[in-house]
Formats: sequence, structure tokens, C-alpha cells
Amino acid sequence: MKEMENKLTMPSVHVDNMNIKHPATRDEAVAGVSTGNVRSPPASDPVHQPGKSFASLVADIVVSKPTFSFKKMVRGRHQAENSSIKVVPRELTCFVGRLDKDVTEQQLHGFLTGQGMKGITCKKLVARDGKTFRTSAFRVTCCTESADLFYDESLWPSGVELRDWVFYPKNNNGSTV
Repeated sequence: MKEMENKLTMPSVHVDNMNIKHPATRDEAVAGVSTGNVRSPPASDPVHQPGKSFASLVADIVVSKPTFSFKKMVRGRHQAENSSIKVVPRELTCFVGRLDKDVTEQQLHGFLTGQGMKGITCKKLVARDGKTFRTSAFRVTCCTESADLFYDESLWPSGVELRDWVFYPKNNNGSTV
């Protein structure tokens, strides 16, 4: 291991094979004239950096491995009338909070459809473990086409809080982690 560390940390010389001439034409080398085929290692080469520890060099090499970039997700656009497959439209799921305690699901649904939003479903959240709150909160879903309207602050009453819904994974017994 120590030998390998010494080899990696010792300064070395790169040979540029492009500038090596045929032995019959190397008169300059015999006369002591430099042929230009020896050069110092590039500074970006992580293996030829004196003073670095073996672990640091290995870490540099591991980090410098090429990364793979995958293509972005593609969404279909073709409007097929007689297709044998059906697509489930994506929905926007959000939290709406700090509403009056007496606001109902029907009232919130009516308010949102009145603002021009489509595909609205509202579910009033119930406090767990016997807790009581002075405000009400809802889980609201709507079409992604209505996202700009949904997040438009000027359409909502002052003080209402909106955010994306946070999904938590479930355990095997059905409770959240």
C-alpha cells in the first residue's frame, strides 16, 4: 500500500508520443538539444499532485468519474380519439389553511369553481388525537391547468395559507412514518 501511495504522490514526467522522432533523425537528442517530447504533468491530473495523501487522491479520482445524464421526462401530446389506452390526467394536490372554522367543503368548492378552476375536490382535514384548532384546513385537488389560478394570491382572501401537499410514505400497517 505504501508503494502505491509513493507512486501516486511522486512527481512524474509525461512523454508526448506525438513529438518522438525516428531514432535515425534524433541527432539533436544525442547532442543534448531538447526535442520537446518531455513535458510536466498537467495540473488538472489528480494522480500527479505531490503532497496529497493517498485517500485524497482516491477521492479525487472517484469524484472525477463521468456522470450519466438521463433524458428528461417526455409527455405525450397526441390527441387520439380511438386509442385503446386511456390516460389519467395529473392533478395538483395542495394544502389550504387558516380558513374560518365554519367553512365547509361545499363553500370552498363553490369559491374555487367561481374563480374559474376546474376539477376541484375539497376534503376538510380533521384534527387527530382529540386536538382542537381555531381554524380549518383542507386538502384540495384540481387540474394542473388551474395551477396558475390556484396560486394567484390576488384571488384568495387575505391571510389564507397555500402550499403543495406533502405526501409521506406509509408503513406496512397503513400509518405514516
